[in-house]
Amino acid sequence: MEEVPKGLSIVSQQSRFHVTDHAANASADIDIKGINASFGTKEIFEDANLKLFNGVRYGLIGRNGVGKSLLLKSIAYRWLPGVPAATNILYVDQLEREEQENRKILDLVLSQNQKVWRKWQQIELLSTALETDDEETMREALHKLRVDECERELEELKMVEARTSGARGLDARKSVLKKSKDLRTMKETGGDLQEPVQVSIQQRLQELYESSEDRTELTTKAEQALFSLGFSEEHFELQLRQLSGGWRIRVALAMAKYIEPQVLLLDEPTNHLDVSGIIWLKKYVSKLDDVTMVIISHDRAFLNETVDELIIIQNKSFLTHPGNYDSYVQNTEEQKLHRQRQRDALQKKRDHVEDSIRNGLSQGKKKGDDKKLQQVASRRKKLNERWGVERNAAGHRLKINRDLQGYHYTSREDVQEEYVDPPIQWKLPQPTTLRSPGPMFQVDDAWFRYDTPKTAKPRWILKGVNMQVQQGDRIALIGPNGQGKSTMMGMLAGSLKPVKGQVRMHPHVTTSYFEQHFVDNTRALSVSMSDYIHDKYPTMRQQDIYAALGAFNLAGAIYQPLSSLSGGQSVRFAFALMALEKPHALLLDEPTNHLDLDASEALRECLMEFDGAVIFISHDIYFIRSTECKHVYLVNETKIEDIESVDRYNPPSERLKLSSQ
Repeated sequence: MEEVPKGLSIVSQQSRFHVTDHAANASADIDIKGINASFGTKEIFEDANLKLFNGVRYGLIGRNGVGKSLLLKSIAYRWLPGVPAATNILYVDQLEREEQENRKILDLVLSQNQKVWRKWQQIELLSTALETDDEETMREALHKLRVDECERELEELKMVEARTSGARGLDARKSVLKKSKDLRTMKETGGDLQEPVQVSIQQRLQELYESSEDRTELTTKAEQALFSLGFSEEHFELQLRQLSGGWRIRVALAMAKYIEPQVLLLDEPTNHLDVSGIIWLKKYVSKLDDVTMVIISHDRAFLNETVDELIIIQNKSFLTHPGNYDSYVQNTEEQKLHRQRQRDALQKKRDHVEDSIRNGLSQGKKKGDDKKLQQVASRRKKLNERWGVERNAAGHRLKINRDLQGYHYTSREDVQEEYVDPPIQWKLPQPTTLRSPGPMFQVDDAWFRYDTPKTAKPRWILKGVNMQVQQGDRIALIGPNGQGKSTMMGMLAGSLKPVKGQVRMHPHVTTSYFEQHFVDNTRALSVSMSDYIHDKYPTMRQQDIYAALGAFNLAGAIYQPLSSLSGGQSVRFAFALMALEKPHALLLDEPTNHLDLDASEALRECLMEFDGAVIFISHDIYFIRSTECKHVYLVNETKIEDIESVDRYNPPSERLKLSSQ
């Protein structure tokens, strides 16, 4: 069980006295009202309502930092009161945590049944100790098992304490204090056990064997799950670090197939997938039945082809839309136009009534016509009290007792103003004119391979590459993972040198390079964005640093540590740094991976306005199409070919390749 992050407060309208009773319901439907969440002083959700129905595939969208991943984790780890404890839920992240990297993929799948896996680990611990026939070793093993169990029980009690209040909360607090005392006592006594240790281990092993499920049967089930996702038996012993992004998501889906969850939560499953991997994932997800799915993705094409409904996190609340992303965009625009027409029609009618009031008042006073003045007063009262929309949301004539229940200041409502997220605008400085003609980059018959041990056969990554880049060119590099796209980008940036041939750069060209792992490297730093820029540009004034970050919507986080930035914020920080370099050419290795849909659009518009050269790697078909690339180079099997348009790319079926790491 994952611990609640420090500083997170999350509650719902579910009575905290009845959370335990409600949790006994194993329904796959989730219906939670009044969700409020905050991190420290920052409010994330406010009186939000969440409904998930069995078998429906939901897309979860919203800008970076609005709480999408937090919502999924809160559901999966039961941080959110009201999530049924008996419902089988699996949260699938990108399998990038350090403790997962050296695990064998079969063990990763098996470990998803945490209760059974824990018993197997305990059996292995005690059996190994018993085989040594050494009393001290057996004593230490039994003590370790008891401490681990006590710690786990304490964490469960703390979760109950966090969800209850009043008399039950007091009882839960007493239980936590008692278990904490027991744990301290257990640790202080060390392995000093009173009973015969060998007999105790044998008794405990018997209990574990009797309560544990058959390992052979479950291992066969896990292997079948891996087989169904394209793995063969020889791959079961591979470590996760040896797999590319596309095969990591297959491991994650094998976990889902193994434990058969009722609710499957996918957090950015398309990140680091190549086009063939995304196509495969689309087909696989579309075939999953009888499982509720919530998918966070910033890939517009993927959302269009996989989800039934959208949940939009906006203004600290959840909106729903029945349909895919394109229909949501279309519906939003239509609603905006409809409201504008309503406002225009009401204003036109109001102007007419006000004119009639002015004319009637003038004529009534001039002629002393009391009837006319009463008519004017009636019209003025209507303007003040009964002016507004005359039809409800369904298009029917508005009835006060039906459509305006509760207290209202007037008997009509004005046209509802739609909430609009603040616009995102990125701007790069235009490059200076080059003083001499010629291409920015000239690649002639370039060959490249990485250094390998003398015993290993060298493998060429790229052979005989030729390419020319002019100012103003927009070029996309596409192709399967592991075929040399990042290598080609490294040669253009000058960080890699070809073994044969040459890569020449214009002598007056300044380049900015966004590396694929910039986000991960940045998160390892604890300095603030302001301090990072000041260290790099010591003479730069603070107001200029503020302006540089503000140009990429980061002014509010200027003193925030880099380690705490979201993926989208880290990408924006990278572009703020590149803007300070005033480049003639941008080299971008998968820049959209961590960006939300609005930020991706802001990036696209920024690149379209930039007069310098742009060379980028991406697997986002929509992004590639919409940037109107002059050249689209396919990098595959050591060769680079200009296929002119991404629509001419026919990706091969993905084969299992080991990572070069």
